[in-house]
Amino acid sequence: MPPQTFTPVSGTDGRVRKPGGTPVVIAGISKWEFPRELTPIPVPHFESPADAHGIVYPQHLKGMAKGTLKIEGFYNANATDNTEAGTTGLYNGADVVLDLYYSKANTLGYPGVTGFVTNFTVIDQADNQAVKFTCDILMTNTPPAPGTIT
Repeated sequence: MPPQTFTPVSGTDGRVRKPGGTPVVIAGISKWEFPRELTPIPVPHFESPADAHGIVYPQHLKGMAKGTLKIEGFYNANATDNTEAGTTGLYNGADVVLDLYYSKANTLGYPGVTGFVTNFTVIDQADNQAVKFTCDILMTNTPPAPGTIT
């Protein structure tokens, strides 16, 4: 069997839009993270296996999952499309839909991730830096499989 071709991609492109609305690009997104966490449920019992040192390894059930996305970017102070109001409207409690790209050129990534903002933070520094924001978004749907974003 011939070796597989390794094709890495570069960049952290993302799109945020209001539910039901047209896509609105948040100017200056510099990073996104899409962790998904599953809570294991240990089921210890007297028949659980143990290693040679007597350490017990209980079985586990798959518990509930949650996903809290993290977005980072540069604060937009435009009068119409500013970060905290305007059409981008990121603020605590804001409903959003995210298209998270691995590669915008290949339109690959996670399409239509819905959620709401649970933590919005503005970061300002005096050492020759642009004002930034960070934002946590709690998913409100099942995460989509990675694929093509249209």
